[in-house]
Amino acid sequence: MRIISGNRKGMTLKSPQDRNIIRPTTDRVKENIFNILEHNYLPDGWPHLRVLDLCAGTGALGLEALSRGASYCVFVDTSPEARGLIRGHLEQMDAMAKAKIFRRDIKSLSTPERGEKFQLVFADPPYGKNFGATILDQLAKNEWLSEGAAIVFEEASTTDLPTHPLFILDECRTYGESQIGIYLFKK
Repeated sequence: MRIISGNRKGMTLKSPQDRNIIRPTTDRVKENIFNILEHNYLPDGWPHLRVLDLCAGTGALGLEALSRGASYCVFVDTSPEARGLIRGHLEQMDAMAKAKIFRRDIKSLSTPERGEKFQLVFADPPYGKNFGATILDQLAKNEWLSEGAAIVFEEASTTDLPTHPLFILDECRTYGESQIGIYLFKK
């Protein structure tokens, strides 16, 4: 795993010890996600973009956003190993001042600190656990999102993507065993 583009292009990311607990997004899928985002969802580019990386694992998606110029990223994961990997990667990037790491359960996200709102969210929960609708509900109910925010949701290609009345599934792509759904928050 590596950073694909931006000021930390080529930086190697450490892999988890147990891939049954943390399943990193492959570089190929990550590259496709970022190409889609840049061409279709980020007309103003990365500067000033606030990013939320849920079920962050290694932090690869949020770290990629920071490398490309996002101003701030909050990483959320319950695994101590994941939070340790993210912290190490942020230190290696010299980006600790642009990030926070939280241990929160995605089934009960409280409101964000200081009313922070995010324009881009990555959600990569464990496959096949049906956390999708809960995540979307928690994001909307607890006011994590700016109007028009994009949510990139990763799930197994054999599982239906979640639905929610406050989100429009704008795009869906399948890459082998993974599928990516891009939602827009319509508030």
